[in-house]
Amino acid sequence: MQQDYVLRMIQQLGVFMRRVVGLREEGKTEEALQATSDAYGTMGGLNSSLVHALSEDDLIHLLRARGAMDSDRCLALAEILREEANIYEDLGQPEQSLPRYLKSLRLHLEAFPDPDDAPGNVSMDAIESLLEVIPASALSGQTFDRLMGFLTDAGAYAIAEDVLLERRDALPEDEELLGIGEEFYRSVLDQPDDGIEAGGLTREEAEEGLASFLEN
Repeated sequence: MQQDYVLRMIQQLGVFMRRVVGLREEGKTEEALQATSDAYGTMGGLNSSLVHALSEDDLIHLLRARGAMDSDRCLALAEILREEANIYEDLGQPEQSLPRYLKSLRLHLEAFPDPDDAPGNVSMDAIESLLEVIPASALSGQTFDRLMGFLTDAGAYAIAEDVLLERRDALPEDEELLGIGEEFYRSVLDQPDDGIEAGGLTREEAEEGLASFLEN
């Protein structure tokens, strides 16, 4: 029953996103922004000002007010934030787009922390698109940890490795990354060869990656 409700929410989000994309393509920026502002209330059940004022942690706490994550609302807010961020990206306003992209990514990870629970490929598609516009160095420690866990559980090893190495290059003094990198590569190497290759890596690449973290 809950799965059916989430699927209906995804259908509503599809209609919303097609409308916003159409408005963006027509150059109707103000109308697109108004559409996203309205969607926070109609689909997310929250005022847009409140969504932007709350921190990631406070917003998640609010969505867990009844003890368990409200996955459908969480997903709706994540997608609305992503579309709104895209509008600001079009306008060349990264100071507005990046915070929305970051909050969207965190909410996607909170909505369905287990990739097997996500309907279809919604979460993975969204996460991949968000990683194209979010620098790994901009991720909070908690978001980074959750992202690495999600990607590893999903078997998206090459994507996880890209994020891990980008963050290491940007934050070479972050000693916690050594343990995270070691844990990641050991998890990959626990898989059979065909499983590793399905995730976009080879056993040799994973062994080389592990060695690069152990030698530091």
